[in-house]
Amino acid sequence: KQNLDILKQYAPAAGTQSGTRTVAVGGVAIPIGVFAVQAPSFINIHNVASSSDYILSDRDQLRARYLYFNQDQINAVAVPEFFTPVEDRSHVATLSEFHTFSPTLTNELRLSFSRNTNAAPVGDQQFPGLDTFPNISFQDLGINIGPGQNFPQTNRANTIQLVENVNWIRGRHSLKFGYDARKVNASSFFVQRNRGDYIYDSLDRYLRDITPI
Repeated sequence: KQNLDILKQYAPAAGTQSGTRTVAVGGVAIPIGVFAVQAPSFINIHNVASSSDYILSDRDQLRARYLYFNQDQINAVAVPEFFTPVEDRSHVATLSEFHTFSPTLTNELRLSFSRNTNAAPVGDQQFPGLDTFPNISFQDLGINIGPGQNFPQTNRANTIQLVENVNWIRGRHSLKFGYDARKVNASSFFVQRNRGDYIYDSLDRYLRDITPI
């Protein structure tokens, strides 16, 4: 009864039979049909760019820049009850100081911070007796219920950067030197099929709660 209730909740009966196709459950031929799924298909993107310049003196100038990227879409690789949002966020902020020592010697000092995160979660659906909802496949029906097989997964990366560029003109020569220092802090979570895969060669095996193949 429990397994049947889960099946009825996430893969309801088709409206009409597809030809003469049937599956056997307990020795009884059960007609089957097409399980129609309508999935949203969209990507929402928002971008923000801002800048500010401030002249401190004839020799010094400050420049600030900020960029923001936001993308949202729907993971629709599962049946509708398991559609989940997928988010991607990026921030970049920089502050630069330009100093002119002389007409032939200039310096740029730049500090920047960037952050990128993306998340592909799973919903809060529950399967009785299990900690999380697994992926359940029925080979005779050709369908799968459960969240996207590679979800959940998350990624996060923070980067702090310090750059100095010196430009020195000496006669007919132009010399450029400096350094680029970065500190990167990154973390991610991805364990393929960590919620478990249950593959049944027949609907009958699932409804009678026999060990999957």
